[in-house]
Amino acid sequence: MVLGFAWYFFPEDETEGAVKLKELVGSYHRDLIELPEGQTVQLDSISRACTFRIQSQPLDCLGLVCPVQDQAGLLDLVRDWEKMTGPLADTFLLGRTYAAVGVEVPQKILTSLQIALACDQTVEHFPELKYGSISVVRQGWGWDDGLALCAFPVADTVLLLNKFPRVEMKWLRAQLFWQLSRDQRATIVLEHEDLERQLSGVLFSTLVPATRNEQLEAIEKDMNALSQGYGVLTANHRLLSLGAKRLSNSLSLLDKEIREGEMSLDLPGRELVLAPIREEISLCDNLLIELRDARQDYQAGMEVVGGKVEILLSHENLNLQQRVMEVMELGNAMQRQSLTLQVAASLVEFIIVAYYGLNLWKNLDPTGFSVIPEWGRLVLVTLFAGDAVYLTHLVAELNQGHKDLRNKMIVAVAVACFVMIAIIGARFL
Repeated sequence: MVLGFAWYFFPEDETEGAVKLKELVGSYHRDLIELPEGQTVQLDSISRACTFRIQSQPLDCLGLVCPVQDQAGLLDLVRDWEKMTGPLADTFLLGRTYAAVGVEVPQKILTSLQIALACDQTVEHFPELKYGSISVVRQGWGWDDGLALCAFPVADTVLLLNKFPRVEMKWLRAQLFWQLSRDQRATIVLEHEDLERQLSGVLFSTLVPATRNEQLEAIEKDMNALSQGYGVLTANHRLLSLGAKRLSNSLSLLDKEIREGEMSLDLPGRELVLAPIREEISLCDNLLIELRDARQDYQAGMEVVGGKVEILLSHENLNLQQRVMEVMELGNAMQRQSLTLQVAASLVEFIIVAYYGLNLWKNLDPTGFSVIPEWGRLVLVTLFAGDAVYLTHLVAELNQGHKDLRNKMIVAVAVACFVMIAIIGARFL
C-alpha cells in the first residue's frame, strides 16, 4: 500500500478561501475523515482519506492523506487533487506539496509524477534531504509555480503530520520574501545604474557661455535632478534594508525550525535549503553598501552644483561691484563738476551784488558815500556782497530741510546789520 499526501498552504486570514478549499476536498472524498488539530494517528491504520489542519503564523496548512493500492493509483490520485484545486492555485494557494509515501524507488515515482502533472522535466537532479534518519527525495522547490513533489520511503507520523509541513510553511514564507527581495533588488539595480549615469552627466557638465538666466536654469535643472536622485537612493536603501531584514528574520525562523526536534534536517540538507536565501541576503548587503556610497556621491554632486552657484554669484557680485564703482566715480565727477559750477556761480553772484550794491549806495546816499574813504567803502561792499551770497545759500539749505543753521543765520544777519548801520551812520558824520 502507498500513501498519497498533499499539503496546501495559504494565508491564515483567508477564511473564505479555506472554506472553499475544504468544500472541494469534501466533494471529492465523500467519506473524508477530519482529524482534530494536534491529534496523532497511526498512518499504517489509515484506510480512507483523512484531512488535518496545521497553523503556523502567518500561514495555514490543510493536509490530505489517502491510501492507494499501487503507484498507478497514486498518480491518478495526485492528478485528481491537482485538478481539484486548480481554480485556487493562482488566486488563493501560496504553495502545494504532493508526496508519495512508502515507495521503493523514489526517483522513479517522482519522474512519473512530473509527467502526470506536466511539470518541468528538465530537472534531472533530485536532491535528498535527511530528516532525522529518514531520507526524503524532493523535486522542485516551488520557486515559480508553488508546486513541489516529494517521496518518503517510510510513513512517519511525526514527520508527515507535523514536522515536514511546518518546515514547508517556514520555507514557503522565506521563499515569498526571497522572491520579493529578488524582484526589488533587480529593479533597484536598474535604477542605480541610471542614477550613476545621471550623476556622471551632471558632474562632467560645464556652464557653456550663455546668458545668466540660461545658466541659472541649467544649474536649477541639475540640482533638481540630483535632489530627486538622492531621494530615490534614500528610499531604495530603506526599502532594500527592510526587505533584507525581513528575509533575514524568515531565514532565522526557518533555520530554527529545521534544527529542532528529532526530525531535524541534517547539515547538508540545511545548507542546500538555506543557501539561496543566504546568497540573496549577501547580495542585498552588497547592494546596500553601493547605495550608501552612491548616496554620498550624490550629496557630493549637490555640493559641486552648489559650488557652481557660488561661482556664478561671485561673478555677479564682482560685476555688480564694478558697476557700483563706475557709478560712484561718475557721481564723484558730477559732484566735482557741480562744486566747480557752484563756486563759479557764487563768484558771479558776489561780483554782481558788490557792483550793484556799490552803485546803489553811491546814488542813494552820495554824502555818506563820499565821507567814507575808498578802503572803507571796499570793506563794507565786500562784507555786504559776501554776506548776501552767504545768506542766500543758508536760505536754500533751510528750504532743503537742513537743520542746525540758527547760529550761522544769527552771525550772517548780525554782519548785515553792522554793514547797514555803518552805511546809514556815515551820513551823520
